[in-house]
Amino acid sequence: LGLLGGDGRFCHYSRRWYCVECHKNETAPIPACILRSWDHRPRKVCHAAVEYMQAVWSQPLLSISADLPAEAKGKVKGLEEARRLRRRARKLREYLQQCPNFPRSRATDQDRIDALAADGRQHLTTDEDSLAIQDLV
Repeated sequence: LGLLGGDGRFCHYSRRWYCVECHKNETAPIPACILRSWDHRPRKVCHAAVEYMQAVWSQPLLSISADLPAEAKGKVKGLEEARRLRRRARKLREYLQQCPNFPRSRATDQDRIDALAADGRQHLTTDEDSLAIQDLV
């Protein structure tokens, strides 16, 4: 940067400076900002941060109880209601997985699991505490 490569660009995800080759002025919401203050504004990030966030976009790596501060929980309307509904969905999922008559009596265990797959977002019906980045935006 500076004498070596011109202007540097700041990445709001890594909190570091990058050259113009590594930072292409791409923007993305920062998971830490969302968790800390429910701030969803996209900020400039380096290309490596964009690639990482795309790779983990749908993976449930976050925990409401461990990662979401108390002050942020107060800002999120409906969070407790969503958790309550997810608890009910988990219980319903467990029931449907065990019921021999769902969706029809000849259904295999795998058929039942596939029917309850939640479009690749199974964590929404198996655990009321985990979140993926895509669940926050």
